[in-house]
Amino acid sequence: MSNDLVTLPNLVTFGRALAAIPIAMAILAGRFQIALAIVVVAGFSDLIDGALARKTGTATDIGRLLDPIADKLLLVTVFVAVSIPGLGFEPLPWWLAAMAIGRDLAMVAAAGLIYYFTGFSGFTPTLLGKLNTFLELVVLGVFLGTRAFGLPEAPLTALVYLTAASITASGIHYVFHVRRLLARREAPGVGRGPELASDV
Repeated sequence: MSNDLVTLPNLVTFGRALAAIPIAMAILAGRFQIALAIVVVAGFSDLIDGALARKTGTATDIGRLLDPIADKLLLVTVFVAVSIPGLGFEPLPWWLAAMAIGRDLAMVAAAGLIYYFTGFSGFTPTLLGKLNTFLELVVLGVFLGTRAFGLPEAPLTALVYLTAASITASGIHYVFHVRRLLARREAPGVGRGPELASDV
């Protein structure tokens, strides 16, 4: 394997992606406390791998690619698991899972098409996109906490609609963000390097 792939930060990232399996199994078995504990650990791992990469100087393009993939794999798996009806608990609204998964699939498909036709790969995350990912993790964590400890439903309901609004807003914003990146790429005198990478 490439040395760029087998690094400590990347191993943490792989672990976060693989955590989707026991989380889903715990949810389907109604073991919400266990699922919540693993989600919390996985959430902290997202901070740890980035800090490790910076501290050890092992940040790589592969790592930057794997990190969001691990996040999305974890989120999609948990969203699906908590939205399945008939498992003995009140599920998360299916339409929220559909919105979250649909947004991610649309963004991946659009990025793939743009890369295929233009060769452009300088996509960068946005602050709104990062906020949306954070809210998705929070709503899932609160859902699991509500089911595990019988917490009031009102905060969860508010978070569901807040997360839905953030999914919509971040999806629309990303369209304009990518258009701006492409326009800057085509502008005379603008290269493919730091100018694109700095537009976060």
